[in-house]
Amino acid sequence: MPVKDADPSAVSLDAAFAKAMDTPGTPREPGPPPEIDNDAPHGRAEDGTPLAPYGLTKDGKPKRSAAGRKPAAEDKARVAPDGPQGNAEAPKGKGQGNKAEPAARKYAPAIAETLETMWLGGTMIGTAGPDLPVVGKLIPGVQVQAQAAVILLYKDNMASALDLCAQHNASARKLAEKCASGDVGWALNAMFMMLPVVSTSLQVWGKQEREYDPATREPVPTLAEQLAETNRQAFEQYMKKLAAQAEELAQEKAFAEAQQAA
Repeated sequence: MPVKDADPSAVSLDAAFAKAMDTPGTPREPGPPPEIDNDAPHGRAEDGTPLAPYGLTKDGKPKRSAAGRKPAAEDKARVAPDGPQGNAEAPKGKGQGNKAEPAARKYAPAIAETLETMWLGGTMIGTAGPDLPVVGKLIPGVQVQAQAAVILLYKDNMASALDLCAQHNASARKLAEKCASGDVGWALNAMFMMLPVVSTSLQVWGKQEREYDPATREPVPTLAEQLAETNRQAFEQYMKKLAAQAEELAQEKAFAEAQQAA
């Protein structure tokens, strides 16, 4: 049976369809985003346990990345500020150096007392030092006493200068506090109090030349002999004291026994 010719309108439809196939398709509208499980951002295992490829947080939840979460502003505020007044120490810039806030305390009076102690010690060393055996020849007594005089003369100036530095410099303030605390003073006082002990001991153990009385030509006891005699007398007095105490205790015991017998 003969086939009929195609309808002319059908031919035009075929051409339009072919042309439409050559053009890109219309993009689809984006659908809604997939729902995110905050407790399991990386999915779950077969048993329902959240996957944690980067470990867990302090709260026990899976970390979203290897770097962890960024610190919040409130975490930064928890950092304890430095400094005695609770203010963070400002970075030191050029020209700031070792500056400090002015101190409320005045150190000059206490520093002057310490310098006065140094003056007293220098005077004692300059006076008795040259007479020490062995080391006395190494002590320039005149120069030491002259330096002590300088300290006494300008002690107020030095105390005020150090006080002024302490008001504006942290390192100078530490030195001023140490001088004003009395630590230096009591240490020097203790040393000066031990000076006669050291001096006399050195004379006892040092070489002593025999001297003679110019009037009688009799030998004069050396320092060691004089101290030995003094020590012998002190020991005799001590033994007499112990004997008297023992006799007193014996009498008290005898009296107590007589009272019990009666």
